[in-house]
Amino acid sequence: MSVAPPAVGQGKRPNVPRPWPRLPLWFRVGAGLTFVAFLAVAALALKAIFGFEEQPLYERRSPPVAGQTHNVGRVELPDAPVREVPCRSVGGLKVQGGPDTGPLLEEVVSGLCKNLNRIAPYDEELGERIVALARQGAIVSFANFGRTGELSTTLPGPPPRVLVSDSFLRGGGQFKGFLLPVIAHEIMHAGSTSYGAADELDARKAEWQACRTVPRPDAFRGCTDAQRIVEDGDEKALRGLRNAGYAS
Repeated sequence: MSVAPPAVGQGKRPNVPRPWPRLPLWFRVGAGLTFVAFLAVAALALKAIFGFEEQPLYERRSPPVAGQTHNVGRVELPDAPVREVPCRSVGGLKVQGGPDTGPLLEEVVSGLCKNLNRIAPYDEELGERIVALARQGAIVSFANFGRTGELSTTLPGPPPRVLVSDSFLRGGGQFKGFLLPVIAHEIMHAGSTSYGAADELDARKAEWQACRTVPRPDAFRGCTDAQRIVEDGDEKALRGLRNAGYAS
């Protein structure tokens, strides 16, 4: 008796392992290099996250260089109108800015002048420096700095310039309160030819006193840094500033 052959597709599958296709050498090498690169990037990312070191306190504002009270690198000045801003009864001080930045600077400079008596014992010295700057037609303005992270600097002129980083303009001027202590800091330098450690410490002290006149000074790193430097005491502060590159 004959047996019918099985229908197509119904036969028993042979019990033989199916070989995987051999990948090209270039593909295997590329995959290996990609995996190694991935591990390297992951290791660097973990190192950056867990090995982050905060910039030392006394190095957060650079020492002076080539006429700049702080080394801000390239300086790009604004192309905007210059207008005079009264400082109590003193005239001659100016601000430079457009429709938004000009009034903002006017308000800050006027606020500093109105609050001078609250920045004691530096109110008298700040007042004298403001008078001297006004006589020279000094200009306060925002500027773009080549070095990021720098807050401000002063240029000798003529006319002398007090410059603050245009990074303060981010957020539509919400950092207005923080501008006042920064400008007070630079006015302590303005008109001077000495930018040593003692001068920077005096500027930091005046800055901290000015910080105490604005709301929430603890929210601004410049104010908390100034406070820490002042609280370190003169001897330690001067040593820290000298180690950061300020002249004795």
